[in-house]
Amino acid sequence: MNLVFKKYFWAVKLVGIAVLALLVAGGVNDWVGSRMFAVPSAPALAGFDQPTSEETPAFGRVAANEDATAALHDRHVFDLDPDVPVDEVPEEPKVDEPVTEAPKADDALEDSTLAIDLIGTLVAPEQTSSMATLQIEGENKIGWVGSEFLDGKAKIVKIAPRHIVIQEDARLTVVRLWGEKGKGVATGRPGMSPGGRPDLKRPMAPRTPPPMVSSRAPNDRNARADRIRTGIKKTGAYDFQVDRSMINEELKDLGKLQSEARVVPNYQNQKYDGFKLVGVRPGSLYRALGIRSGDVIKTVNGTAIDSPTKALELFEQLKSSSDIKVDIERRGQPKTLSFNIQ
Repeated sequence: MNLVFKKYFWAVKLVGIAVLALLVAGGVNDWVGSRMFAVPSAPALAGFDQPTSEETPAFGRVAANEDATAALHDRHVFDLDPDVPVDEVPEEPKVDEPVTEAPKADDALEDSTLAIDLIGTLVAPEQTSSMATLQIEGENKIGWVGSEFLDGKAKIVKIAPRHIVIQEDARLTVVRLWGEKGKGVATGRPGMSPGGRPDLKRPMAPRTPPPMVSSRAPNDRNARADRIRTGIKKTGAYDFQVDRSMINEELKDLGKLQSEARVVPNYQNQKYDGFKLVGVRPGSLYRALGIRSGDVIKTVNGTAIDSPTKALELFEQLKSSSDIKVDIERRGQPKTLSFNIQ
């Protein structure tokens, strides 16, 4: 046994040396740690806003149950500047911008109720060079953008290929060519762009030459227009003086009158309540008498029109009457047309 112990005694020495080295290393580690985690001097802490808490030691080893990173930060071991608080900038309250109503498109404007008929337009690239031919109270006139008519009641603000936009007081209305009324703004004939120029993407359809028309028809129309213009005089906003011979001549051709406007019954609460005139043509007898498309004729000389038969009876009586008062409804507003037949 002694021989074995002596033989391996060197191993016992080696174990002893290792234990001694471990103890020395632990002591050195404690000494170095205490030096590294020492509290800085008072001048170094003068600018710090956060004092060392009592719970956190200013030096020594960090306990096993503590966060080393947090301890280093609290002790300011590396003499770092503390975090500078950032002042929050208050957000400015959002102000809702006023919503401006988009201007109405031309096809959304109401038709004008003034005695203005559009005969034709000539549209140029510059609006100031465009012009329109109008018939106002039986007289043909030419207007440009900015032209005023009817003692300033109407002012042209836009000229389009098939309509014009006028300003009546503070609102905009539209005057359309005959055939475009009630349909909105037309896009032009096939093969043409909305501005009236050829559209290369849509080839134009071959145009059929118009039939030969005798020159007698235009002469007859001109003579009739002159007869109506001279036979009806406007004496007030809704007052008219009518020549009896002219009105009797016009009443002979009922087919002509039917082609210038469409008469449809008007019903309210499922009861017959007058009749409505739709599609009143410019230059017609109806327009000369102050009747506009969409007017509903309610009573004539105080007699309500509550049946188609009553309308025919009143029509016969009017041939011999001198003073006629017609109560109409125009855009929901009641109006009275007065006619003095001489």
